[in-house]
Amino acid sequence: AFPQEALGEAEKLILAMEGGQALSHDTALVNGAERLRPDLWALARSVRQGPGAECAQAKVACAEVELVHAGNEFRQQQWRHAKPYIQIAEDLIAEAQAQADACPKPVVLVPPPPAPAASTPAPLTCPPDPLPPLPAEQLRLGLKVYYPTDRHTERDINPPGTAEMNALGQKLTAPGLVYEAIHLVGRADLRAPADYNRTLSGKRVRTVRDYLIKHGIPAERITEEALGADEPLMVCDRKTQATSLYDACLQSNRRVDVYVNGARRR
Repeated sequence: AFPQEALGEAEKLILAMEGGQALSHDTALVNGAERLRPDLWALARSVRQGPGAECAQAKVACAEVELVHAGNEFRQQQWRHAKPYIQIAEDLIAEAQAQADACPKPVVLVPPPPAPAASTPAPLTCPPDPLPPLPAEQLRLGLKVYYPTDRHTERDINPPGTAEMNALGQKLTAPGLVYEAIHLVGRADLRAPADYNRTLSGKRVRTVRDYLIKHGIPAERITEEALGADEPLMVCDRKTQATSLYDACLQSNRRVDVYVNGARRR
């Protein structure tokens, strides 16, 4: 029953998009799925309802379907099976935001007013009311900074991590952009004791923090969190994964997540 119900909801999404309708509501939960990660649901909704939504709604729909899938896996087998779908949803929402940002803005052509007849004096008119200010443009900024095994210094950062941090620093210090805070979350893979991993992830966070401060980000705007190997976003299992997949899975958890909260362009 679950696959059939899920296919029915997918068909509704496809028919709505093919018919040119805006996706105005969240994708329905099916089979008693849990509503996990409300922050991701909120991000998806903001992209779906924001500027450029017409270019990003397919990606948003796919992201919400992955969140539904994660909620169903969680109900049946808990976080171990839900987390891969959460990661997919995060990536899809980031891609959707990029598509929305790059979406061409509609051009509205206003015909010029007709010239008054030569024999008729132009009527006196009151000056127009001032236009209301444009609403602030909400932005989703952030990045993932990856590290090799057991490394934490600036020179150890996997490429293109430093270049991406430079680009983020330029965006955050650009005129007209405001944000509330930057939150750094350090992570490590599971191949060490818990205390060691937590210390290592804290060192990685401090390296990224110092780098951002060096490039003009105020220290008081930065908050930190070191999770070690706790709450991995990818579950790695040597017994069930091929060596290449296992190594790639471990690499995905050796990183610092950089979240920019409340970023908007005035």
